[in-house]
Amino acid sequence: MKKRMMLMLAMVSVFSLIIFAGCTPAGSGGSSMGSFSAGDIALTVFNTTVRPNDTVDTLLVTLGDGYEYSEAISCTYAANGVDGKEGMDKTFAYADACIVTYPLKAGGDYVNSIEVYDIGWQTPKGIAVGSTLQDITAAYGSDYVDDGGMIIYYADKNNNTSAQLYFVMEGDVVSIMGFVAGK
Repeated sequence: MKKRMMLMLAMVSVFSLIIFAGCTPAGSGGSSMGSFSAGDIALTVFNTTVRPNDTVDTLLVTLGDGYEYSEAISCTYAANGVDGKEGMDKTFAYADACIVTYPLKAGGDYVNSIEVYDIGWQTPKGIAVGSTLQDITAAYGSDYVDDGGMIIYYADKNNNTSAQLYFVMEGDVVSIMGFVAGK
């Protein structure tokens, strides 16, 4: 009798799930969908938020000098050097992040891209390495491009060279995330 009651309960549960599955909009995961705008393209670490095209100085002070440094003549900004020197793209590779900069004539280095591999970093909406696809869509909505396991939100949905916030997925979990300033 007890087995029969359990079987009946299980059947009622499955039936209820089937009937009510149509009550939730597709892709919502049962929660309200977020939305994405260009202002969402940012990353925060140790209470320091950085956006595309910000000067890199404050971020480097926050992270310290435990990085590997490399530079190359900037293809895009070669003529933007200071005092007649070639403009240099610079890379600051930390254990948990890689920051690439570009030069401007005004002097200084500006953030072109950041890629992070650690939970210490997060987006302004709280997405971090370890978050799920459901977390991402709850924060930013489902208007993204899935490029072979890379979830990309473009600042201009009609221009894939615009600034972007991206998440590299391992299964359903973020393993790497970052942004690119775009053109």
